[in-house]
Amino acid sequence: DAVCTAARRAGERVLVAVEEAERRGVGARTRLALQAACDDAVEVLSHVRSAIELLQRASASEPLPVSIDDLLHELDGEVGGEPVDLYVEGDIGVMVAVQPRVATALLVGALGRVRGATAARAFRARVTTPSDGRVRVELDALAEPIAGRTPLSIPVRTSAAYDEVVLGLAAASLAAPLGFEPGRAHIDLLRG
Repeated sequence: DAVCTAARRAGERVLVAVEEAERRGVGARTRLALQAACDDAVEVLSHVRSAIELLQRASASEPLPVSIDDLLHELDGEVGGEPVDLYVEGDIGVMVAVQPRVATALLVGALGRVRGATAARAFRARVTTPSDGRVRVELDALAEPIAGRTPLSIPVRTSAAYDEVVLGLAAASLAAPLGFEPGRAHIDLLRG
């Protein structure tokens, strides 16, 4: 419902801008308002499409053994958003059992939520392997880049209102508890 509502509202804003341009004529103000409404709708609908694709993948996912390193290097495949720097440390060669596209979307979504709460532009992904058969990926916002280290550049979207629900469903499909604290997130993936 939240995804459909977001798409509907974006479409309604475009229609209002079109009607206003028809009523007042296409001058500088109405053209700029129409252009802004269309640009916003493109961004919103792209985000909605990504959420729907994620939910479809999550509902039909079959886990595969994938290394954390491979997952983290796939994060740059997401479309849209502003890049953030991600510094990776820990046991990145460990294998996890995930549907890769769902796991990468979950990681990007967690980064987006932490970024939205902190406005950070640099993050650390710390990978640990507790003894409970899980692999924990902790995402911490950093005040500044880590000197002397080369980060991954990851495009991260601004979170939408429905993202928390979508992320929760994706995490449940992976049996991967997802938690948030101020300035950080963690995901507990099944070891592959």
